[in-house]
Amino acid sequence: MSAISISTRDLRVILLEVKGKDMSLSVRAAHDIYGPGGSVFIASNAKITERQLSWLEQRNPAAGQRPTYVDVVISQERGGSRPPESGVSEPISATQERTRKAREVSREVVVKAEDVARKATEIYRIVGGSAFTVSALRNRDVVDNLQELEGRIKHFHTAVRAAIDEYLIGNTLIMDLIARHDLATRTIQHALNVAVFATELASQALLKGDLCAAVAGDPDAGGNAVQSADLKRDLAEIFLGGFMHDCGLWNEDPASDEGHEVSGTQLISQIPEIVELLPSLMQIVLFHSDAIRIATKPALVMIIDQADDERKRTFKSEFYRTAEEARTSVGMRA
Repeated sequence: MSAISISTRDLRVILLEVKGKDMSLSVRAAHDIYGPGGSVFIASNAKITERQLSWLEQRNPAAGQRPTYVDVVISQERGGSRPPESGVSEPISATQERTRKAREVSREVVVKAEDVARKATEIYRIVGGSAFTVSALRNRDVVDNLQELEGRIKHFHTAVRAAIDEYLIGNTLIMDLIARHDLATRTIQHALNVAVFATELASQALLKGDLCAAVAGDPDAGGNAVQSADLKRDLAEIFLGGFMHDCGLWNEDPASDEGHEVSGTQLISQIPEIVELLPSLMQIVLFHSDAIRIATKPALVMIIDQADDERKRTFKSEFYRTAEEARTSVGMRA
């Protein structure tokens, strides 16, 4: 039988009816269903369970306002009752449009991401690798390339914002397609997988109550419009941070990842408009390898060691148990 797209609500009704009447029907996934970050959560042809339906609804950021659809195949396992009519399924035109939009938007994100990575790699090639000095970034050729990198990051940001908008109305296929694209290098593939995973986790943590209605476009949730705009901005910044967290490794021959956090931070710091557009990006790049330390000492201080000779500027990080301890440390340096 061919696959049909059915809402999780209607699938629950079907599963209960099959169980209650002891019908010889199976409801199976029409294809692999992916989880955050690109791993397979439900394998193709696996039987769908109520627990899986709950997970799919939880993953959908607009589940409170819009149906969550699943592509399934309903068939007879042996002689018995006929499968339910497909009248409960999503209209084919709606399924096709949702899929078309996901493919279009995800492709744009991936293309722009590759553009950013290629330009960063070119800059590293000009300055001699990731262990560059700040003075190397003053080269005229490097300055021109940094300006082009700024433009590419902005275009990438625009594509990500469009993807976030579509994702937040329940089209989670977008994130699956982004994570499944086959990119040129493992490093860039990893970067996109991290971006998708971080964005989905953040949306689950941040989306609650009326805010869900606002981002899903509910006209009665106007009071949360500002919060909705802030959330979309934050999720886009998290996506870019996830993608660029290892940008210090985007040179042609990353012999070692030691110090790549500082190299990436140095690179981004040379593009003031990006620092202003994405204020947390430098912190994400600098601190992303310190999850264990942050768990015990969550108060962070980013130190920009600005020597008299600008060529010797460096970035350092310190960790404290409380914000008060961090403020005291900063005050002592003033």
